[in-house]
Amino acid sequence: MKNFANLFLFMILFVFSPSVMAQQLVCPTPLIQQITEDPVQSSQVSSMNGDATRISFSSFANINGDNPEGNLELYLFDIPTDEFTAVTSNPVGNTGAQEISESGNRIAFTSKANINNSNPDGNEEVYLQDIESGTTKQITDTSGVNMNNEEAFISGNGERVAFQTNVISANNPEGNYEIYVFDNPSDTLIMITDEPAGVAARFPSLNGDGTLVAFSSNSTNGGQNPEGNRELFLANTVTNSVLQVTNTTSGDAFQSTITSDGSLVAFSHTGNVRGLNSTGNRQLFLFNLNTGDIGAVTNDNTGDSFVPNINGDGTCLAFHSNANLTGGNPLGGQQVYIYNIALDAFTQITTDLDGVGVNGAVDNSCSLVTFTSNANINNGNPDNNFEVYLAQCVDPDDLRNVPTLSEWGLIAMASILGIVGFMVMRRRQVSA
Repeated sequence: MKNFANLFLFMILFVFSPSVMAQQLVCPTPLIQQITEDPVQSSQVSSMNGDATRISFSSFANINGDNPEGNLELYLFDIPTDEFTAVTSNPVGNTGAQEISESGNRIAFTSKANINNSNPDGNEEVYLQDIESGTTKQITDTSGVNMNNEEAFISGNGERVAFQTNVISANNPEGNYEIYVFDNPSDTLIMITDEPAGVAARFPSLNGDGTLVAFSSNSTNGGQNPEGNRELFLANTVTNSVLQVTNTTSGDAFQSTITSDGSLVAFSHTGNVRGLNSTGNRQLFLFNLNTGDIGAVTNDNTGDSFVPNINGDGTCLAFHSNANLTGGNPLGGQQVYIYNIALDAFTQITTDLDGVGVNGAVDNSCSLVTFTSNANINNGNPDNNFEVYLAQCVDPDDLRNVPTLSEWGLIAMASILGIVGFMVMRRRQVSA
C-alpha cells in the first residue's frame, strides 16, 4: 500500500501540474499600470526599449514641475525605479515624434524648440539624445518656410537615425519628402531616396544596426510601380540597393517596423497584397526577407489596423485596431493588441468603451506592453486625457488561485479513487 500511496501522490501532482505547452499570454486589466496622471494635460506616443526598463514619451503635463509652460516635452520613465526624467524642458516650442532604441541608450526625436540655442528660427529639427551622458546632438539644421524634418526613428543599437524631410537642398531641389539616415559614429547623413518632383518617401524604420531602411513611396521605381501608388520598399545601405517589397495595383503602404536582425518587416497596407486583402481595409502583413514570403497578420474586413511595432527578437508585435480580432471588440473601438508570431494568436490589451488605445510597443519577452489611452482604465483617468500605460501579460495558469482538473484529469482521478476503494474493501474482506 505504501508503493501505491506514492503512485497515488504522483498521479495527483501530475493531474494538477500546469501544462508545459506554450500558451498565449493574457493581459488582465488589473495588471495595467498607469504611468502618467494629469487632470488637464495629455501624454502621447510612448516607446519602450527591448528589456522593458525604460519608456520614452511626449507630454504636455507638468511632470515633476519641469514643464510649467505646458509645451509638448520629451520624458523618460525608468520602470525599475518608477522615476521620471525630463529629457527636454523649453520655454517655447514642442517636441514631437520620438523613439527609444532597443538597447535603451539613446532617443531620437524631433523638436521646434531652441535646444542648445541652435534652433532660433523654430523649424522642426531632428535630435539624438544620449541617455547616459545627457547630451543632445542636433542632426538637422534648416531654415526657410514650411521646411519640415519629421518621423525620427532610431536603430536598435542607437547609432543611426532615419527621418523624412522636404527641406530644399542641392540634393533635393524639388522639395519632395525624402528619406535620410544619420550615422552617429561618422557624423554623416546618408540620402536613401532621391526622387523626381511629385514623389514622396515616408514612414522610415530601421533594423538593429541601421543598415536596412524600410519606407513607403509612390515612386514608379523604373516601371516596377506604374500605378504610382504607395508601396513598401527596403533599402540596404551596405549593398546600396533598394528592394520593392509590395506590388499592388491600388492601395497604399503606411508604417513599417523591422526586427533587429532585419529578417522580418511588419507593415500596414490598404492594397490587395499578394491576394491577401481583397476588401481594401488597412491590414497588417509580415515580410520575410530570407524567403521573400508575405503573410497576413490581420485579415478582417470589418475594421482597420494601424502602426505595427515589432519587437527586436521578432517574436511578437503590438498595434492598435478597430477590428474585432478576438471577439472582445464588437463595437469597433480603437483597441491595443499584441500578436504572437509563433502561435499565430492575438491578445487584446484594452477593452474600454469610453476611450481608445493607441500606439502600442512590446518588449522582447512579449510580456510588457506600453501604450497611450484616453479611457478610464481601472478608474484612474476620469478626465479622459491621453495617458501612458504599461500592461503586464502573464501565463493564464498564473491567474488560477485554485487548481482545477481537466476532463482527462477528472477521469484519471475517478479511476484512481475507484482503484483505491476497491483495494480498501478487498483488504477489509481479507482481514475479516
